[in-house]
Amino acid sequence: MKRLVFFAICCAAIMSLGQFRVNAREQLSTITALAWSPDGTRIAFAESNGHIEIIDAASHDVISSPDLTFSSGYINLIVWSPDNQRIFVGAVYESALYDTTGGSQSFHLFANLHEDSHEAAKWSNDASLIANLNADANLTAWIDIWDTRTGESLKSFPTMLDMSDMDWSPDNKAFAVSSYQSFTYTLDASTGERLLELLNGPAKSVEWRPDKSLLATGELEGQICLWDAKSGEIVNGLDTGSGFTTEASWSPDGQKIVATSLGEIVIWYVDQGRVLHLDDFDIDLASPVWNPDSTQIAFGTGGAIQIFDVPPSDSIPLAPTTNPDELCFEETMW
Repeated sequence: MKRLVFFAICCAAIMSLGQFRVNAREQLSTITALAWSPDGTRIAFAESNGHIEIIDAASHDVISSPDLTFSSGYINLIVWSPDNQRIFVGAVYESALYDTTGGSQSFHLFANLHEDSHEAAKWSNDASLIANLNADANLTAWIDIWDTRTGESLKSFPTMLDMSDMDWSPDNKAFAVSSYQSFTYTLDASTGERLLELLNGPAKSVEWRPDKSLLATGELEGQICLWDAKSGEIVNGLDTGSGFTTEASWSPDGQKIVATSLGEIVIWYVDQGRVLHLDDFDIDLASPVWNPDSTQIAFGTGGAIQIFDVPPSDSIPLAPTTNPDELCFEETMW
């Protein structure tokens, strides 16, 4: 099967900075999850009807359509393995591994130990383990670590109530978790011992910079905050101006952060102090993902997948000057 590929002009201001390339069947359902393969050749995505496809990132042709059926029918996570061979697919009560290398559609189902939604999943560097964050019926979140060869559950750490996101440090020695209700903190990946607490407010996301020097949090009130990963001190911050931020994700080169908020995409050129706003998207905007060389983002909106060429920083306006202490520090601990 081959998709129809066409080009669309969103608006003159955006087209002067980069071109949107739109990929569509006739009309996709709402995109619920999206992931770019580490080698940059493929994009995997899921639709709200539970359909999954893996497409060629350049030609937009369909490579495969994994036949994974989940009881909930809603998929909210797709994560590529570092070796490009498998994807982790997370649904509300179940998850699976899909082998993308060809041949039979082999997959291994992992039961959700805590009987509620998967919030985040990360592979170990050698692709032998997966850590996933999921909640139980009482909203207590757990980090579960699985052997990807046997499907065996190896460790399970309780965290706090209503956790929103989790990241595994680049060296796989620590986890960072954010919360809808309280602060963000890190814990030892071997023992579960708490290591560091950030004095931030409720956040939707947390992610380590690729060099492990900083933690970025996407705050629910619209800030992107950067914290020293060793001391927990606030380093920098950006007010997106939207009043609500969902995801904030580092580019693979560690130079930029992309965030989404209520139909808007924000690209922050961190070291250059510049910011680009792209708006007028549907409110069901799927969180953008970076290609491996940090030059493009892909996202889902309006029943289509769009790819945006990220412009160089020298063409982007300077970000407003902010006081990160006032912007990000939460005086009241939850």
